[in-house]
Amino acid sequence: MPRPLAPLAPTLPAVLTVPEGREAGLSRARLRAPDVVPVGHGLRMSRDVEASWTDYLRAIQSLNPSGVFSHATAARIWGMWIPGRLLEDPRVHLAKERGRGGRTSRPGLVTHQLQPDAPVIEYRGLRLTAPAWTWVDLAHHLSVEDLVVAGDSLLPSPHGAEARRLGHVSARATTVDEMRRLAHARKNVRGIVRARAVLDLLRTGADSPPESRLRHRLHDAGFSEPQVNPPIRLSSGETVRV
Repeated sequence: MPRPLAPLAPTLPAVLTVPEGREAGLSRARLRAPDVVPVGHGLRMSRDVEASWTDYLRAIQSLNPSGVFSHATAARIWGMWIPGRLLEDPRVHLAKERGRGGRTSRPGLVTHQLQPDAPVIEYRGLRLTAPAWTWVDLAHHLSVEDLVVAGDSLLPSPHGAEARRLGHVSARATTVDEMRRLAHARKNVRGIVRARAVLDLLRTGADSPPESRLRHRLHDAGFSEPQVNPPIRLSSGETVRV
């Protein structure tokens, strides 16, 4: 009768890389046991654990220490307003500088070349391209309207509903000036002309994708542009925000 398997230590990551497992003293046979599920090349997970997408990304990062999450993956981590087709795409976008870390080829991983001057930020334990840089990277994959919506999401107001809900201005917040600087500094990027054209359509203070879409469609139809969530002064003199 086979000996019962010892449970995996609860201190192990939810999604474990094979090198991490070996370093923790797990044999190759233990990493192939029935209670361990392969979730990608070199990645394992206990059947008893509910791992998140972030857990999976942390494991991918562990296998690619020179890699940086970019494009739609970075946009999802930042919480940018992007279309559902990108939010639901299971592929992971990972960028590396040329000549650093070797080539990465595995199912479900889309690799990109990372420019040496790309601003990289560590956020929630993950390395990813800065919000404004990520927005420019997405220009080729988004329509003008979707690019406006994604861009507006980077320009929250400290007085807006989203900031009140979160208790702070979101970490993805940047400025149009920073987006403009990057859009004009970057060369040979697919969709860069579209990104530069959309800059003048962005507005600070939108609190949801529908607000940005409605404003863009009114503008596109030739109507006068509405103000974005302006403060309203009541007859009593009190100022309120809708």
